[in-house]
This record gives sequence, structure tokens and C-alpha cells, in this order.
Amino acid sequence: MQFIALLRRDTERFKDTDFAPHLPEEAEQRRRLYVEGFARQVWNRTDVPGSALLLEAADATAARSGLDTLPLVKTKMMLMMPLRPWRPIRGSARAHEIVPTAGRWLTATARSPEGPFMPSGGF
Repeated sequence: MQFIALLRRDTERFKDTDFAPHLPEEAEQRRRLYVEGFARQVWNRTDVPGSALLLEAADATAARSGLDTLPLVKTKMMLMMPLRPWRPIRGSARAHEIVPTAGRWLTATARSPEGPFMPSGGF
């Protein structure tokens, strides 16, 4: 099941200098969650300091547990909208299907630290 998490820094209670020591570990943990396939996509928000994450989890409890590994969530410095489950619209491509890109077929489920897709047959 997929979930969208909308996060924003709690700038009412904390200053930029409070967040700074946690940011390298936050970035590293987000990268780990992405490589593991838990965070399918991550976007930075442009309206406020924060992010949106598309998550893959069995249920809302598992989604929340994964988010709780983020340092800014652990320290309660990040505010989060309630998690809601999502499903693909009828007729859309499934994650296990292959997609064409730049003349090569890539599997949509393959992950690597370098990016979201790995060639199905290698480069």
C-alpha cells in the first residue's frame, strides 16, 4: 500500500540553528529509506521548509514506524499531516512492470544508491 507523508519543520518552536546539527543524519536516513524501497519518492516543499514522501508500507502503522526513523521526526522537530493510504488509478502502470526510457527498458522496482531505476539488462 502507498502513503503520502507531508512533513514540515516546526519553525514556530525551533530555529534554523536547532535543525542544522540533525540535517546530515536526516539526509542519510532518507537516502537509506529510498534505497530500501520504503520511500518511493521524496520531494522538497517549496512553500515551507519540509518535504513530501511517497511511501510503500503494509499499513499505516508500518508507514509511521518508517517515518519515525527520521531524526527530525524522532526529535519532534518535524510536523506531519495525518497519513492517508493511496492506490493507483485504474489502468495505470504497476510498479512491477517495465517502462521505456532513453531507448532502454528499465524495471521500475529496481533500486540503487545512484537513482531509482536500474537497467533490466545492464548498461
